[in-house]
Amino acid sequence: MALEAISKIQQAESTAKDILEKAVENSKQIISDAQVKGNEEYHAIIEDATEKAKKMKEDALNKGNEESQPTLAKGDEEVKNIINTSKEKIDLAINLVIERIVKFNGNS
Repeated sequence: MALEAISKIQQAESTAKDILEKAVENSKQIISDAQVKGNEEYHAIIEDATEKAKKMKEDALNKGNEESQPTLAKGDEEVKNIINTSKEKIDLAINLVIERIVKFNGNS
């Protein structure tokens, strides 16, 4: 009977050891899986954030270009007006400047 009890204790210890080894192996696998999943989620979040930042940058650039169009058009129109200034107006402006210079220096 004592041998039978010792045998059952040894079997219980062996079973407990097997259960413990499986639990350790299982926990290592769970940790490994969690690390893989964590890395995958991290990369997905970074990729998503990068895409959102790229889109925000493009949207801001497009909005800036859109909002600047009236100012650019007005500037282009003013440049055209300056370029198209008639020869008569230029001659008149030159004569006015010369006249003021001559009067200012007293050489009439």
